[in-house]
Amino acid sequence: MKVGELYDFFRNIVDEDDDTFLTEAQAAEMLKEAYREFRDLVVSVDPDVYKTEAFITLTASDVFDLIAGGFLGNAANPNPANPMHRLIRIARIDSQASNRVVQYLDPVSLVTQLIGDDYARAGDKIYFGYQLSETLRMEYVEFADIDFKKSTNNLGYIDNLAQFHTLIALMAAKYYEIRDGSFNEVLERRRLEKAKELKTWLTRFWKGGISSHVTRITEA
Repeated sequence: MKVGELYDFFRNIVDEDDDTFLTEAQAAEMLKEAYREFRDLVVSVDPDVYKTEAFITLTASDVFDLIAGGFLGNAANPNPANPMHRLIRIARIDSQASNRVVQYLDPVSLVTQLIGDDYARAGDKIYFGYQLSETLRMEYVEFADIDFKKSTNNLGYIDNLAQFHTLIALMAAKYYEIRDGSFNEVLERRRLEKAKELKTWLTRFWKGGISSHVTRITEA
């Protein structure tokens, strides 16, 4: 689905054609929040679906600052260039040009557990087991920022899970129900069914038949 198609589908679901009661901006905000939920659901099954990559360079240091690197915001920079939602993994590479993985560093949950070729994220920083002077590849999920207004982004691209975009509209309908003070049992049932379909598809068919998430668990 494109943005305009999803927008129309959402308005059909809530059966509200009156722009004075539900404005385009309000509908777009509901869709935007629903898309965040949709991505969270996908990432909980397989974060690689939304994976992006960036190179980070350390010079005789065992810590990388995500704010200074432009991956997290603060008061001085509320809109970082590459906003990070979730860190997936960090790899040693042979070079930025070829970008071939030499070694994936081992993630640990606490900085105090670091002992060598590993890393731990603590808040806005990533700590390493020893001082490094090299460029690493960081794989992570970015925050999404899509304009769901039909008038400004009618043919806008959403992502490659088009067969499940109806779930975004179903999720957005929850916010309309809250505002309208109502509950639709049929919509809720369909939301749960569609969410289950999405999880099943990601587990069985993403990346050629089996998700990388399942692969990693099996190998472990």
